[in-house]
Amino acid sequence: MRLFAALALAAACIAVLIRLDLHSDDTGVLVFLILTTAFLLTAVCPRRPWAWALLLASSLTVAEVYNFYYGAPRPGLQTVLSIAPIGLFITAVSLLGAYAAVLLRWLISES
Repeated sequence: MRLFAALALAAACIAVLIRLDLHSDDTGVLVFLILTTAFLLTAVCPRRPWAWALLLASSLTVAEVYNFYYGAPRPGLQTVLSIAPIGLFITAVSLLGAYAAVLLRWLISES
């Protein structure tokens, strides 16, 4: 049951993040939301935190590729390969959020 709740939360959060990513240029807010989303997903369903982080990062990277081809690409992006650093950064941020939830859960269980 927790997995279904986490999947529903993931779908809703990813939809909001994609919408904000494609229509906003405020990077700080997006980074905070990616961290928070990865943290919440791992807190709801703590098994395999890397999977939540990769799901989140891959969906946002696919949105960037879609925006490159069918939307208005971001300034400075000449090829699809120039999206790779963005994808790596999103992956790192989401992994940080997911494993922060694991660390917090471990700290609480130890005390």
